[in-house]
Amino acid sequence: MITIITKNCSIKECDKKRHSMTYCSMHKQRYNRHGNTDTVKCIVDGRRSEPLYHAYRSMVARCYDRKQNSYPRYGGRGITVEDSWLGKEGFWKFTKDMGERPEGLTLDRLDNTLGYSKKNCRWATIHEQQANKRNNNNTVGVHWSNTYNQWRADLRVNGKFVLSKRFNTYSSAVKARKEAEILYCVYLHNTELK
Repeated sequence: MITIITKNCSIKECDKKRHSMTYCSMHKQRYNRHGNTDTVKCIVDGRRSEPLYHAYRSMVARCYDRKQNSYPRYGGRGITVEDSWLGKEGFWKFTKDMGERPEGLTLDRLDNTLGYSKKNCRWATIHEQQANKRNNNNTVGVHWSNTYNQWRADLRVNGKFVLSKRFNTYSSAVKARKEAEILYCVYLHNTELK
């Protein structure tokens, strides 16, 4: 008869059974990835799967990980994360400053030209974030087109586009939109009177 002897992980406070010669599967994975079994110490309490931790990791990645698709719009433009929110204790300081993430809200910067900091961040709805985008403005029907790298002015009347043009400057797009509003308001008003 063969007797299998199981021993615990060699990490002092870990009660899990060994997966390899010395470590449990979690510590073995950490060692293989980082060369250190303690690398992800800040998430020992289970926050790895929480939306708050995901928001934090995403924020840091956008600003510092050149492999991220969003890096050019954040780190590539000089957007950074407050120093106290980085490093070993960074997640806990971020949590203390921002509080728990309310359900349905995401991390948003109040001023999109500044980095992530306690003074410049808030928890916002998707609608609030869309209204706070760099390509947004205060004129209805005028927006920045990333596809063409130009300003675009649109106006719909009865569900059909009566204006849909691109402009090199914001002011010319606003002017075209206002002129179209006046023209079509007068037209609609006159046709309703007849």
